[in-house]
Amino acid sequence: MLRIARIDNLSARPYTLVAPAFPADVMPCTPSEVYSRAVTGMCDAALLPVARLRELQDRYEPFGPYGIAAHGPAYSVRVFSRTRLESAVTSGRPVYLTPKSQTSRELFALLCRRDFGCEPVTTIHAEEAAARLLIGDEALDTSREELTWSHQCDLGQWWFDRSRLPFVFARWIVRRDLSGDERDLLRRWLEETTALAESPDGMRCLAEAGIPGVDAAEAESAARRYFSSIHARLTLADLHGLSAFLRLQEEREHDLWVKSA
Repeated sequence: MLRIARIDNLSARPYTLVAPAFPADVMPCTPSEVYSRAVTGMCDAALLPVARLRELQDRYEPFGPYGIAAHGPAYSVRVFSRTRLESAVTSGRPVYLTPKSQTSRELFALLCRRDFGCEPVTTIHAEEAAARLLIGDEALDTSREELTWSHQCDLGQWWFDRSRLPFVFARWIVRRDLSGDERDLLRRWLEETTALAESPDGMRCLAEAGIPGVDAAEAESAARRYFSSIHARLTLADLHGLSAFLRLQEEREHDLWVKSA
């Protein structure tokens, strides 16, 4: 039985449209939990947040053109602030960063370094933060107080505005020693569910499920808008965007290491 760890938030819904036609234990997890399962060897394949790719490259490798990417707004990865975000960051006011996604936290830090010239001061206490980074359903839930704050920033759009490239949030990986037969089963499943998600019928299914936390009257149209921006089949432009992010991530890690030495 193949053990498959999959991100459980809205962006991964295209990978729920078709169930695997082979024995599989599909484990929905937060992005951070997917990483934990992979690093402890508890999965054979995973939809992994890209900030963790380099850490696991000795045991896992990217698999096919499948993942989660946004060409412009991501909608479900946003920073909410009561004041201008630049002012909050440069004045050293604390920013709450969701613990659910290392990729979103690193992307935010990279963009702050590039545009504001400094690393954000962070806190684990949301109630004391001047701004909050939320992902997934939480970033779309209209019942949350953050969505009423006057300043909002979509990280997918921010990245695109600066790089003119899409951003890849997660990519499918497999164990390097996974057998050819198991790879074929996994590939057929991923291709089937991705192809369906790209079709009019698939888009209808994605949209009809709506968005948790959004008013029922608006949930379907909001979901259709969301899945028109998010895509599951990675293009060459997506891979260029991923390479750019990984390069900046490595440079930031080096700079922080030098600073601490």
